[in-house]
Amino acid sequence: MVHRVSGRVMHRRGWRRSRRVPRTLNPACFALELVRFPVVLLCVAAAFACAATSPTKGASERTGRVETTFALVGLPCPSAGRGLEGWLRSHPSISRASFDVQTVTMSVVHDTSELSISELGDLIEARGVRVVLGLERGSIRPPVIFPRELDVSSLPEANEDEIEDHLVSGKVTVFHFRAPSGEVCSDLDMVLAVLMQSRDDIALRRLASSGVPLVVVYAATAHRHGPFLEGDIEAIEAAILEAAGEESVRLPD
Repeated sequence: MVHRVSGRVMHRRGWRRSRRVPRTLNPACFALELVRFPVVLLCVAAAFACAATSPTKGASERTGRVETTFALVGLPCPSAGRGLEGWLRSHPSISRASFDVQTVTMSVVHDTSELSISELGDLIEARGVRVVLGLERGSIRPPVIFPRELDVSSLPEANEDEIEDHLVSGKVTVFHFRAPSGEVCSDLDMVLAVLMQSRDDIALRRLASSGVPLVVVYAATAHRHGPFLEGDIEAIEAAILEAAGEESVRLPD
């Protein structure tokens, strides 16, 4: 019969000390502990560092999909954010896109195996919108102020069939059907202001719209160009220049 008490072994014939050395006093075990302890510390520190620098907000690694939130800096107008949202939803590697008008941010659920976070940022910036990762709030550009000498005025609400009554004789007339909220796309206004300051044959008429913001361009000949979506800046600018090149005729009073 054997009893173990405090490192001693008791046999029937009496007490004798155990030859076993406690582990903490074993030189080999002690050296192993010295090596393992800093390794564990490094692993823990690396885990915290990865968590702190994670670029995604609300990311889920299941099925390779994550949710990334970008702040949109210098957005021309809220309607540009909604247009960007719809465009992102059509991308095959994106399952959801949501624009928050209050914080001016875009949240996108995408497959990182097909579209990395940096590639997603480049994709959005290619549309002319600057993005910042980790910023809680984006920004919208201030509205463009047209000089008083330019031919700009607002009209009561009207549909596309009624605007010909408001054509300006001898000028290219640009009709801008603005969003129901009255918001203005600064990108469009910036292009219009530059064109109107460089020539005196363009008139801008703003109207309230109950639908999608649109732009319709009429040449001085009453030839119609459009309608164009408010965000299609290049097409609108090209239509204005084309209309300005058409031979001017005086409209009947």
